[in-house]
Amino acid sequence: MSLLTRVDDMIIRFNNTFTRYCLIGIINTLVGYGIIFSLLFLNVNYIVSNSIGYAVGISVSYYLNKFHNFKSTGKPVFEFPRFCTVCLTGYALNILILMVLVEFFHINTYYAVVIAGVAYTVTTYLVLRSFVFVHTNAADR
Repeated sequence: MSLLTRVDDMIIRFNNTFTRYCLIGIINTLVGYGIIFSLLFLNVNYIVSNSIGYAVGISVSYYLNKFHNFKSTGKPVFEFPRFCTVCLTGYALNILILMVLVEFFHINTYYAVVIAGVAYTVTTYLVLRSFVFVHTNAADR
């Protein structure tokens, strides 16, 4: 197999798992906000509502990424804490980038949110793929 063919195959696989990762992110967001808003509607405290919504959203994201995107065979007892760590670290990176863009480079807040969001999405995907979901079929990566 030529190097060009390998690169093409790798790009196709990247696009497939990255696209699924983005779609899973949309599902995760809808589920999380659905729970948050439902609990708020039921007069549950906003901190409690937000915490439950995020916890369920992260769990949904983990499940969908593990079984439907990366098709990992790793043990959840090891993967899930790593997954949560990557998500929290990615979120901290997102906030840092957002603050730097707004406070130091004086970029419009709306643009900065989008830029920071893209950085979060790509970085988190790459780290999940190489650090969390490492027990996968090579053809699925």
